[in-house]
Amino acid sequence: MPSRRTRVPVLKIKGGGHVLLIVRSAKVVSFTLHWLGRRSYICPGTGCPACEQCVGSRWSAFAGAEYSFGTPEQRSFGLLEFTEGAYERLRFMRETEGRPDFVGLRVVASRSRDRAPLRFDLPDEGPCFVASAKAWDHALLIDALATLYALPALVDLSELERWEKACESRSRLMLGRALAALQ
Repeated sequence: MPSRRTRVPVLKIKGGGHVLLIVRSAKVVSFTLHWLGRRSYICPGTGCPACEQCVGSRWSAFAGAEYSFGTPEQRSFGLLEFTEGAYERLRFMRETEGRPDFVGLRVVASRSRDRAPLRFDLPDEGPCFVASAKAWDHALLIDALATLYALPALVDLSELERWEKACESRSRLMLGRALAALQ
């Protein structure tokens, strides 16, 4: 495993808050999550100990985003996590504009209350897409998520299938340990 991992903060939007952001990922990365205690774990699918114990799960997607809570000069980058409904809204916005990917899509992300799902709307002013926005490298997004969920690093996108199998094993092990700790 490489000693340096990609660390990117997860964008947190509090209830009643909103932020204008620019999506920087061409694609989103999605998976099913289980919540145990105060932490989420990626569901490995077949043979998942959390599924076997009927622990609830939810579909979640991530994209890289550029945002600012202050002035436009104070831009930051982070992981944007959202639900399936919010993803469908993003996809609709992208398709309405005739775009092949999400890079440069400008949206207002808001949350009506804490723990409510994110809602995406088009900004009141300015373009729907920023043509000058540069895409995040897909491997960077995957490695940031692997770091967040304590999974092995993805060294090369050509090894994606083998990496996914290693992540399934690691997720299964981590979920088993978390379930045992809760008993």
